[in-house]
Amino acid sequence: MRSALLLCMLLWGGFVCAEEERTGWSFGGAVRFNYHQNDYTAGYGGRGKLDFDTARINVDYRDGAFVASAEYRYYRSRAAKDGRFVQRFGGDSEDTHFLRHAWLGWRAGGDEFQAGLNKMPFGALPFASHSYFFQLPYYAGLEDAYNLGLKYEASRGDWRAHLAFYLRPGPDGHGQSKDSARYTYNVVETDASGNRERNTAVARLARVVRHGAQASTEIGLSVLAGEVPDRLSDKTGRRWAAALHAQGNYGRWGLKLEAIRYRYRLKSAEDKVVTMGAYDAPYEVAAAGTFLVAGLSYRLPVNRGPLETVTLYFDWSMLHKDTGRFPHSRQNLIGAAWTLGNWLVYTDLGFGKHHPFLGPDYGTALGRGGNDEWHRRFNINIGFYF
Repeated sequence: MRSALLLCMLLWGGFVCAEEERTGWSFGGAVRFNYHQNDYTAGYGGRGKLDFDTARINVDYRDGAFVASAEYRYYRSRAAKDGRFVQRFGGDSEDTHFLRHAWLGWRAGGDEFQAGLNKMPFGALPFASHSYFFQLPYYAGLEDAYNLGLKYEASRGDWRAHLAFYLRPGPDGHGQSKDSARYTYNVVETDASGNRERNTAVARLARVVRHGAQASTEIGLSVLAGEVPDRLSDKTGRRWAAALHAQGNYGRWGLKLEAIRYRYRLKSAEDKVVTMGAYDAPYEVAAAGTFLVAGLSYRLPVNRGPLETVTLYFDWSMLHKDTGRFPHSRQNLIGAAWTLGNWLVYTDLGFGKHHPFLGPDYGTALGRGGNDEWHRRFNINIGFYF
């Protein structure tokens, strides 16, 4: 694949671009390395550490209206490498690998069907974030989430509608946890929890409002409802979520706003938190709450030497937990994305409070909380896309 297409498919980015029409097979992939320094993990202060992060392979196919896509990923386990299993929820492998997505589809005019492990149409698309870290809803399975089922999309002028039904999350990949070797944060089973996601329906409606030749705003509403059966009690709980979003491009400026309300009504012994997992490392999340998200970006075309563009951004998000004794989670990120041919580099300075990846309390940060201080992490992610 050409570098322009690859950079549009970045895992952590918030960029939007149009995929060019192509026929037949296309292959691609990426290798990424990560440097970070923080104030909460032994060995990651001072000069910090540079580690291997990710390898992935992409396969895409198109023949007329028939389309297909798949992606497989390998990660070094972030939680294990950071040494932050203060409370072990299960899983501590040095590496994990799994399918991110794999679907077959049909595309014609303004209609598209997908069947298989595909992206859930919820909230701001394709991302509510600009940075390497995503925004907080990602860590509760409400941003860039992939599940197993059917999806229909219809585009008519400035309107865009989605309907989807997911039987279950994607399959568990390779790892040492019971059910958390996956890309998307899903409700997962552990030795202490028998909850899992089943039969989830999603609907999304959005409209683009145009403000001239180089400015537009998309405004949308998303709703989600599904079952949460508990294997241990043999009863079935419920979950729901609703999102309002607005995202726009105004010349070189970009803006993302989102509010998400969610609730789990569980039938398990513990109903104030739900166990969710990904990257072979589960943790707890408050069973009800509200996410607030805001992001601002500015794109600088450079075109000097290998450096093509620099995108500056500020991403802010918080989780307001319904349970009064649970402290709220916060994330502030200042960063830049640098494109250099087939290379893309994220430089992020993040500040977090009760955040699983910006603080010392991995297992409880999004649930009961823990350390009540702000913590800092400086991160550089270097990716080569081919």
